[in-house]
Amino acid sequence: MKYFISDLDHTLLNEQAKLSLETIRVIKSNQLPLMLCSARLPRQMDPFIQQLGLTGPQVALNGALVFEGIGGDRRIQAKHAISLSIYQQIKELMRKKFPDYPVTWMDEEKWYLPRLTVDLTPELQYCQADDYIIGMNQPLNDPLLLLIVIPDADQFKAVFTCLQQTAIPEIQVVNSGDGYLTITGQGVNKGLAPQYLLEHHLAAPKEIVAFGDDENDLPMFKRAGISVAVANAAPSVRMQADIVGDTNDNDGVARIMERLL
Repeated sequence: MKYFISDLDHTLLNEQAKLSLETIRVIKSNQLPLMLCSARLPRQMDPFIQQLGLTGPQVALNGALVFEGIGGDRRIQAKHAISLSIYQQIKELMRKKFPDYPVTWMDEEKWYLPRLTVDLTPELQYCQADDYIIGMNQPLNDPLLLLIVIPDADQFKAVFTCLQQTAIPEIQVVNSGDGYLTITGQGVNKGLAPQYLLEHHLAAPKEIVAFGDDENDLPMFKRAGISVAVANAAPSVRMQADIVGDTNDNDGVARIMERLL
């Protein structure tokens, strides 16, 4: 039996950030074992978990959090945080070199923004009002993921290169698509999703099928038995996939799932 792992945005979800009726039908009618693996907060994954009737482990924040259940019934299975001292180093580096881009952060519950900027304001339209808090200067506890939103491609490349070259070995810097530069602890990435299934004997390596569209999905591809890119995926992701399916708007994930049953 295949065990499926799928990214959400631009992969399992269509471009309206919704599950199509066909995707819901394929997953529910076949009772497919599915792990969602996203850069989103757990609370932003809850509606899709509920729609699909999923009961197994799910992965949020690019691998930093593994959980089961939704809302008040959520149970944390694994958590990988970034220390406050590392956060301070990154914040100070950004303040000196790229002051226009604040370092925001997430824990298992919310997204924290020190201040609003012209780049951050549009992103809030994708959030519910209780998903985020504006005006906190620094985390009270170790954050799970740092997020810097940089829509301009040249500026994104400059910040990305700077952070990759910094002498902070405890971090992993990832392009999560849509101008999202995410930072997690070293070794914390979406590859922890298939690793969790293997360590908990939920699937054999060859049974794991991973779906994705962007560079942050590649660690997941490397640990899966079969990797699948949707047709709208980044070229580098399509090149490294075992299978390239249809686009997310054409139910690419659901079609491949049915083919592999």
